[in-house]
Amino acid sequence: MPQFIGSKEIAIPDQVLEGLLSQSCDANEIELQLRETIKVENASLEQPDTETKTLIRCLARKAKESNRLDVFHHLREITPAGCTGESVIGKDHIIDAFP
Repeated sequence: MPQFIGSKEIAIPDQVLEGLLSQSCDANEIELQLRETIKVENASLEQPDTETKTLIRCLARKAKESNRLDVFHHLREITPAGCTGESVIGKDHIIDAFP
């Protein structure tokens, strides 16, 4: 299902989305699926272009919505500051702070 960032529609690749929704896939596996699906190199996640940043942000949002905080935090570790959007962790949940 497409996600929206602002007015832009973004589709998370099916393979990545399936991994995200599967509790048996860990955060590293989802990262590998993302890299394989969109054919990114290490530098692309370290210095992502606008399109890749948007995809990362969309995946981070979906990870939070799916209660896959392991994936969300992993994305925050492997991408530059600001790519996943801000998060404010409340006692029982994360409050979305995307611009």
